[in-house]
Amino acid sequence: MQARKLQDFLISTVTLLRDTIKNKKAIIPLNGSVFSFVLAKITKIALNKNLICIYIDNGMMRHNEVANKIHFLGKNLILKYDILMLKSCS
Repeated sequence: MQARKLQDFLISTVTLLRDTIKNKKAIIPLNGSVFSFVLAKITKIALNKNLICIYIDNGMMRHNEVANKIHFLGKNLILKYDILMLKSCS
């Protein structure tokens, strides 16, 4: 029963995104959290080439964590992305 509810949620969400955004482009900021990756994947299903993912590197990640997340994005989620590196303002 739970799988059916999830499938219904995904179908309705993808339909809503397609109907709302139509042929326009959308930007999803990725910060490395599971939530941002799930949001990006669902939006990718809905919009395909009209999705622009921007991975935000705020400089606060552990050593090699950015590289690991980027590898995961490309290989497992099959998302195209740009990287935005934030620098300290101090």
